[in-house]
Amino acid sequence: MTDPYLSITTGQIRSLEEQYLFSTYKRSDLVVTHGSGAHVYDLDGRRYLDMLAGIAVNSLGYNHRRVVRVLMEQGQRMIHCSNLFYHPYQGLLAQRLADLAGMSKVFFTNSGTEAMEAALKIARAYPRSRGKRTSPSSSRSRIPSTGERSARSA
Repeated sequence: MTDPYLSITTGQIRSLEEQYLFSTYKRSDLVVTHGSGAHVYDLDGRRYLDMLAGIAVNSLGYNHRRVVRVLMEQGQRMIHCSNLFYHPYQGLLAQRLADLAGMSKVFFTNSGTEAMEAALKIARAYPRSRGKRTSPSSSRSRIPSTGERSARSA
């Protein structure tokens, strides 16, 4: 199989991205093609230490053998399973995370917005879970959800 990166230039890459991607932040001039461990490599094969860990996404590094193996195994079974269905590993992972965190339950989320929504709901429910009553005025001064806040500010 031919690697498409071998036949594309830095100029072509930048041109495509300028044409089709929103410019949301200042980009580095570096064009990376792959990574290994804590390093990334450019089109010419030069190695660079990734001090950002892929913006904190690659905390285990690039191409970690065990992570790649497990991803390949799971990818052959199922890439994603909705929380609308039961899954053999979901409960086991939830139990492990709850035990490690010293909590009774955990919440799986796939975005920062969902995480914020859950945090707000938990914060609102906490006084009730302790048998505390909230004042009548507190229900009228409700905190908007993250989605509502975004819609209002737009």
